[in-house]
Amino acid sequence: MNDDDGNDLNFYFYTNLETASKKYASISTVSKQVIANVPSDTINPTGKYYALLIGNSKYVKWASLNSPSNDVKEIGKILKKKYEFASVRILNDSTRSDIFTELKKLRDTVTPNDYVLIYYSGHGQKSEDRAYWIPVNGEKEWDPEWIDSITVSAAIKRIKAKHILLMVDSCYLGSSFKGQSAEIDLSESEWNVQMANKALKNRAGLVLASGGSTPVTDATVDDRHSMFAYKFIDILEKNNNFILSSEVASKLKKYHAKQSQTPQFYEVANWGHLEGDFVFVSKN
Repeated sequence: MNDDDGNDLNFYFYTNLETASKKYASISTVSKQVIANVPSDTINPTGKYYALLIGNSKYVKWASLNSPSNDVKEIGKILKKKYEFASVRILNDSTRSDIFTELKKLRDTVTPNDYVLIYYSGHGQKSEDRAYWIPVNGEKEWDPEWIDSITVSAAIKRIKAKHILLMVDSCYLGSSFKGQSAEIDLSESEWNVQMANKALKNRAGLVLASGGSTPVTDATVDDRHSMFAYKFIDILEKNNNFILSSEVASKLKKYHAKQSQTPQFYEVANWGHLEGDFVFVSKN
């Protein structure tokens, strides 16, 4: 680019003052150069977003549940309309085979640059110190159709995404995936663009569950959604820029503060967690 006198004009833009200062100091001759510190206010995901939403409501041997199918339908609707998801797969009233078929598809589709959200809502049970997802055709007593959380974890480990966030709204399953509790001690201002972009660069393997190793309430809000899903949907709807899963967890914990269940949020090293954080990025 030239000025009115025909001289070359060079513009250098940096996202922080430290980098700009170092660059300026390294220049021995400055001829009409302008070095500007331009704060970055954009989120820069490097891959695609995928979601698998599992909602089991109509059981054969277990009591049917109102909320799971409603929850995943509404969450899926918001993710498709408002968020940067390349694929949102909704799986209603699924068997063990259905669930693992979809997990295998994710394994075969995503790349190491991508971000994966898996959401399970349905019955859960504990037996012989193991926690299980109950498929719609599962028996009341243990049978081979029950899905051990250890098996779920092994399947998720095979999905080589940069970020994996597993959300579980079910009894007994909150602490069944071995991991370290993620302590959240941040102010609203600390969940900022710089933090989000840093979180995007590091790998994340995270679990956000509606409760711990005890039963969770089956009460619904407006006869449609579980309390966990109801607040999660509200968070997604109100976000107009970006929100990290750690902030989602913080908001969910506050919402459940007076309830008997406490949402759990923790890191799973076995999934390759390296201080990343799942970031929901709004289209607007």
